[in-house]
Amino acid sequence: MIGTKRSQGMKILGHKVTSASSGNTAARILGEQRFDLLITDVLITDGDGLGLIERFKVAEPAVNILASSGGGKSDKLTKGPIRRFE
Repeated sequence: MIGTKRSQGMKILGHKVTSASSGNTAARILGEQRFDLLITDVLITDGDGLGLIERFKVAEPAVNILASSGGGKSDKLTKGPIRRFE
């Protein structure tokens, strides 16, 4: 699940892409479908990107995840330990 520009690029390369415009929508979709890869922003609209990753890893432990952030500031990113999801 990724943003519009990345989504278009992935489709051009022949991948099937599912996009979500918010954290709540992403969580709902992740509960309804299976995925090979999750690409998400850590700072997502109306949600918690790290929490989304944790829920996804419980449901799909073998799936790879690419998490990034385009900016902004969050206490979750600047305070506390760095988490590795395995």
